[in-house]
Amino acid sequence: IETVGPGGDISYDIGEIDDGACHKVTFTYSGGQVNLFKDGVLVQNATVTTPLLASDKWALGQDWDSSTSQNDRYEGLMDEIVIWSSVLSPAEIDATYRSSKP
Repeated sequence: IETVGPGGDISYDIGEIDDGACHKVTFTYSGGQVNLFKDGVLVQNATVTTPLLASDKWALGQDWDSSTSQNDRYEGLMDEIVIWSSVLSPAEIDATYRSSKP
């Protein structure tokens, strides 16, 4: 997941997910705190000093460099992308992961 905005490029990495299995990735942002979950487990957190804005460029499955050109595209499938209007707690993230496991 990457954003490009007034504060510069910010990337969030969940590591490799090319094992042939389906994975659930969850990103939360509230009060400058960023959390990234993979399969219901927190894998990265950070505090950002520049707010993430709706007007920033948001990318899922590709990389944007500072000239706003596209590169480093994800080659795979994405399904059931959801944007919530509120921040989910770690317990809610785990529950949604467990309820959607095949």
